[in-house]
Order: sequence, then C-alpha cells, then structure tokens
Amino acid sequence: MAGKTSIKVDLKKLLNQGDMSQNQALESGDLVYIPLEKALNVGESKIYVGGEVTDPGIFDYQPGLTALNACIMAGGFTKFAAPNRTRVIRQQGDKQIVIKINLNDVKKGKIADIKLQPGDRIQVPETWL
Repeated sequence: MAGKTSIKVDLKKLLNQGDMSQNQALESGDLVYIPLEKALNVGESKIYVGGEVTDPGIFDYQPGLTALNACIMAGGFTKFAAPNRTRVIRQQGDKQIVIKINLNDVKKGKIADIKLQPGDRIQVPETWL
C-alpha cells in the first residue's frame, strides 16, 4: 500500500463554478470518496409541495429554486387552487416560519418570488369559492 496519496477536490467549485483547477485526472485503481454533508441529508435536500397542485409530492432541492418553480414542477395549479394565498413553511431551528406569498402576483411580475431552502414545504390552499 505504499505510494498512497490523498487529493482533496472542491466539487462545488468544479461543478457549480466551472473551476477546472479542481478537475483531477483519475487512473485505474484510484478510489474516490465523497463524504455526506448535512445538505445531503434526505430530509434536508428535498422540498415538499402540497395542496391544490396537480402532482403534489417531494422534489429534489436545487439552488435557485423558487416557490413558483416548485409549483410548476408539481404540475401546476388545479382549477380549485388559490395561488394568491400560498404559504412556504420553513423550519429554522426550533421555530417554524410561515411565509405568505401571492403567486398570482409573482406570475404577473408584480412581486419577487421566494427562493426556497432545503426542507421547505409549499402549501397551495383551496379557493374559497
């Protein structure tokens, strides 16, 4: 086992920023080890979309994902949806934060969308009518 060396590579820099200095050539017999991070915890690497969307469910979190994008990933709104009363439920430590957003106004460009965080839950309620 002589000749073992370890090379640490920042995959985030390589994949997200295109930093080719992090791109190491592999040879036969090389071993690649990618440790799990907190962000890779299944519960913390997903977002949840429920309520009046066509296909409610659990989706992979992606950096830059917004509330409206998540609803589109869930098949869009049903005919009984009230996107103007959408809520993003976010856990921060011991606290649960509820962020209300009018996704109709987001669609019209009147207000900015909310960038999601891993573990966020989006709830689209049913219309009152």
